[in-house]
Amino acid sequence: MKKGIESYMLRPETNKWHRFGFLHDPVLSMLADVYGFDKDDVPQKDWLEYSNNTYPDDVRSVTISDHHGGRGGLGYNHCIMTQNVLLTDHMNDATKFVENLTKICYAPRRDNPYIAPEKFSYDSVNGLYMKQGDLGNLYQLVEVLRCYRTVLGICFSNDGVLKIIPRLPYEWGVEIANMPIEGTDAHLALNVTYPKDGVQLAVLQLSKECAVGRAKIRFGPFPMNTTSCSVQINGKDVGCELVESGDSKWAIVEFVPTERTEIAALYACGCTLPQEFKIKENITNS
Repeated sequence: MKKGIESYMLRPETNKWHRFGFLHDPVLSMLADVYGFDKDDVPQKDWLEYSNNTYPDDVRSVTISDHHGGRGGLGYNHCIMTQNVLLTDHMNDATKFVENLTKICYAPRRDNPYIAPEKFSYDSVNGLYMKQGDLGNLYQLVEVLRCYRTVLGICFSNDGVLKIIPRLPYEWGVEIANMPIEGTDAHLALNVTYPKDGVQLAVLQLSKECAVGRAKIRFGPFPMNTTSCSVQINGKDVGCELVESGDSKWAIVEFVPTERTEIAALYACGCTLPQEFKIKENITNS
């Protein structure tokens, strides 16, 4: 089946997808449905490469129009591109796509102000949106929610590891109060700040001690010129891996979560990392 898909969908001379079921590359979103948001868990590394190669061509038509993909349906167009941008870690573009999606789905003067339209038009001169078609159309709504779920990046892998792989638009954070953890009867509370002044913070709280045996968290996005990173978990230094993906650097660390786990990721261009910070203060004020 894989060979058949590639023979029809792939242009071998460029290693790019050139046929899609709808308007845009659905491969990364499909793989995330199966394997979660950690690309290390995806066995089809060649398909990840093909989607990375395809990405610039796939979004070019809307990056020149203020990152609005309104043609052919919100879910088929803008949302699939938003998921691709997030999953390829192109965070400069992701910020614009996600912020625009939020504006598209918000109508402050309606009784129900948060609703996904089937289509929309954008007036670039006046900065106005017009919702069109079937408001609350289920397919469009599902793809909108998938975009925000991709921003959160929380999943439970097949080998029992809690994965926290947020992809944060510029100055966004994550705050979750009571999220069920798959395969357990426990719930997760999570707060992750956006990286600022060399520090990014995360606090995890589990409703039950020892509900999760292992966890993996990815911090970022950090500037591409970041050269050093250090992670502290509950005040103790732990090893981390600094990697490049998309247009950013990221720090990855695996750990055994406690009922409450406080993590600080420190990053810098050079060897001088921030020294003074208070997790509780920064989380409260973020």
